[in-house]
Amino acid sequence: MSGAVHQISYDCSTQLVEFAECVSKVSGTRVSEEDLLLSGYRMMALDRSVEVMLQDRGDSKESPIVVILYDDSDYYTARRCKVPSCRASHTTHRCHLCGDEDSDHLPDHCPRSTVLYHQTGHTAAMAIKASGKMRRGLSGMAGPGIYFAETPQHTNEKARGGSGYMVTARVYLGNSKHVYDPCHETYTSLKAVGYDSVTIQGRRTGTEYVVYNWDQVKVLDVSTA
Repeated sequence: MSGAVHQISYDCSTQLVEFAECVSKVSGTRVSEEDLLLSGYRMMALDRSVEVMLQDRGDSKESPIVVILYDDSDYYTARRCKVPSCRASHTTHRCHLCGDEDSDHLPDHCPRSTVLYHQTGHTAAMAIKASGKMRRGLSGMAGPGIYFAETPQHTNEKARGGSGYMVTARVYLGNSKHVYDPCHETYTSLKAVGYDSVTIQGRRTGTEYVVYNWDQVKVLDVSTA
């Protein structure tokens, strides 16, 4: 592979879009962020000057092939986050459900979460649908939390704040504290002893799951029950 080679200097604070602008300015050829992604490399933070080679594809209407070269002339594939479908210009992706700081998945598909169900009334359902967030209730068997059931059917006898609307969500339970009797927990009290949620067992209406932080819930759907 051969083509025009340009020396580009940038530091660890340079974002992908800024790097594209820099390449465009130095080379006199318009190179977009999308061009860089499609050309086979992924952006990462570096404190160095690198050589950028632009190869004409043979059609002036097409974007050039962009290759970043190390000083030893090896082709350089820089690092983006591990999520294949993510188009953001960052080197790591945080899953807000499981808390993985260098995640390879989006919250919608978090393998460490569980799909659970919550039934509520019209007003709360519309608020959840609009914001995408679930808030803690004021009370419950395990204190003021966000309560879920294993199946839609099990929510029928658990709904306390209204009924008629089903919330389907991915819920990060993590290290769950299993209880059989009423208790009063909070997010802080659980974290202090190494837990992320509460699992209430032995109930006639089925197992109940409680989390205390909206960040542990990814709402997938809100619909009529």
